[in-house]
Amino acid sequence: MTIDIGIKRSGRKYLLDPAEPKLTLRGAPFQYLQPLLKSVTYQTGQTVELDGFAVFEGNDLLVLAQALANLRPVIEAQPESWPVQVGTQLKPTYEEFFETVTRQEMLDVLTHWQIVVDRAQELNRAVLCVGD
Repeated sequence: MTIDIGIKRSGRKYLLDPAEPKLTLRGAPFQYLQPLLKSVTYQTGQTVELDGFAVFEGNDLLVLAQALANLRPVIEAQPESWPVQVGTQLKPTYEEFFETVTRQEMLDVLTHWQIVVDRAQELNRAVLCVGD
């Protein structure tokens, strides 16, 4: 499963603009960020989920931008790499599945996401988070 994060097309609701920056998240990078974005959900009612849909515009976009800025020092304080749980098997035996993320990979994700947010603000458009 993936989530595409990009800028809403002008005049068309709920469609990403292919001419503008876009970020696709999956696996460990998404699993690591999702719980850290709970403050965004509490403040906006929008949830960034692999199977969901969220629209950030106006004040909600400002909340998202601030949350991304707040995440940077959290990620900078992480070790060079660390495991992130990406799944759990319940049967026939219980097993947890992990993938490794790196600090640089997560900083790159934040940088790219911030580029999307900055461009959306420049164009006065919404950021869409579209899960599959």
